[in-house]
Amino acid sequence: MHPLTHYAYSIFLCLGIVLSEGIPRAIAQEGLAIDLSEKVVDITTGFVGSNLLLFGAAEESGNIVVVVRGPQTNVVVRRKERVAGIWMNRTQMEFSQVPAFYAVASSQPLETFLSKDQRKRLKIGPEYLHLSVADPTLTLDEIQKFRDALIRGRQRQELYQDTPGTVIFIGEKLFRTDIKFPSTVAVGIYRVDVYQFLAGRLANAQHTNVTIRKTGVEAEIYEFAHNRGLAYGVLAVLIAVMAGWLANLMFRRT
Repeated sequence: MHPLTHYAYSIFLCLGIVLSEGIPRAIAQEGLAIDLSEKVVDITTGFVGSNLLLFGAAEESGNIVVVVRGPQTNVVVRRKERVAGIWMNRTQMEFSQVPAFYAVASSQPLETFLSKDQRKRLKIGPEYLHLSVADPTLTLDEIQKFRDALIRGRQRQELYQDTPGTVIFIGEKLFRTDIKFPSTVAVGIYRVDVYQFLAGRLANAQHTNVTIRKTGVEAEIYEFAHNRGLAYGVLAVLIAVMAGWLANLMFRRT
């Protein structure tokens, strides 16, 4: 979508909040109302990522923070060391409750209106994520090194942000921001939390969900791989062997 068209579309959606019957009542009662341009993202063949629009309205002007968290998984982080001139995986650490995707957007720089304690309590920023480690023998320094490596790896994959995004106000009460999902995003339910801060304190909070799913051939392969892992593995090996045999046959003929 062209940037100007996207901007006009966002204004149209935000105005829809004000003109609809249910939302003004919600704003009056809760002080904050939000919605998404799409609630479901379909992953098909050739999927290159998706850009969703979050829009909302606030009864009072203040700072808005948006936090998007992907489904939680267990992640093993390995550290390579040089042994006899060869780089090998020597040590590893497993983290639990790791969001598959994490993004933050704010109407102002976070440090200008939020304390570290507030950010830690609400888990705003990847450095404040609560990532559990099962091994009780590890030191805090060791955990921090592996934790930093995990976050850097997710940032390289564009699954975690390097810097927060921007929440844009349209007038005094309407606001919008973009949520960008890369092509490597995992399937599952993503939680979107929107916080409103007034005079440095949390005044209102709302949340909604985004579902990312595979459709078509991608969905059939995904379901087959997860529900019939052994059969999928055997089939993958057979396809690889057949592809190698055909390639060898073609090279012989040339």
